[in-house]
Amino acid sequence: MMLLSIVAIPFLMACSEDEPEKILPPVAAFETEKEIYDEGEPIEFFNLSENAESYLWTFGADQTSDEENPVYTPVIPAHAQGYGFRVKLVAMGADGITDTTETYLRASKRILGSITITEISENILGKIPIEAGKETELFLLTGMLNDPYDWINEYQTFPSRIIDENFSIPYEYYISPVWPDVYMGNQQWFFHLHASVTGNEEVVSVKQIVFNPTHHEWYDVEQGYKAFEIGDEEITIEVKFIYFSF
Repeated sequence: MMLLSIVAIPFLMACSEDEPEKILPPVAAFETEKEIYDEGEPIEFFNLSENAESYLWTFGADQTSDEENPVYTPVIPAHAQGYGFRVKLVAMGADGITDTTETYLRASKRILGSITITEISENILGKIPIEAGKETELFLLTGMLNDPYDWINEYQTFPSRIIDENFSIPYEYYISPVWPDVYMGNQQWFFHLHASVTGNEEVVSVKQIVFNPTHHEWYDVEQGYKAFEIGDEEITIEVKFIYFSF
C-alpha cells in the first residue's frame, strides 16, 4: 500500500500542472480629461481596459484607430458652431472575447464676443499718446498669427475707441458688426493695441500679445457666455465668447 501511495503522488502533481490557465474576460474602459473640447483641440484617450490584447476605437461615424491610447482631433463642419459625437471602444481578449464601452463627447467653436482690458501697468499707460484738449483713438487689432496682415484693420476687427486724459479701466471692445462669428480655435492668435492722437498721422504700437485660446481655461461670466484671461505683468485682458455646450 505504501508503494502505491508513493507512485500516486507524482501522478496527481502531473494532472494539476496540465490544467489550462484560466483566461479572464476583457473589460473595456477609458477616460478623457473633459467632455467638451474646442475646435481643432486634440483629444487624448486614456485606455483603462483590463485583460485585453487589442483594441478598436470608433470616433463619430467612421473614424477608427487600433492604437492603445489614441489622439483624435474633432473637425466641426463649416456650417456648424459645434457638434457631438460618439466614441466607442472594443477591447478584445486573448481568446477572441470582446467587451465594448462608449461615451458621448462634444466639440464647440469659441465665437468671440468682446475683449476687456481689466488691468494695465503705468508703463503701458505711458505709451498711449494723450494731448490736452485732444482725443486719442485707441484701437485693438486681432487675428490669427499666420494670416497676412494686410486684411487686418480696426474696421474688420474691433471699432476704435476714443479716450482722453480721463481714460480708466476696465475698458471694453466689442466685435465689429462687419466681422461676425469670429471663431477662436486651436491656433496662434494675437491682440495688438495701437493708439494715435486725433488729427495726427503717427500711430503708436502700445502692446502685442500672442496666445492660443485653447491653452487657457475658461470660466462662466454670464448666461450664454464664458471667458478666459490672457496677459503678463503689463496688461490683463479678458476675452468673452459664446461656447456651445448643447
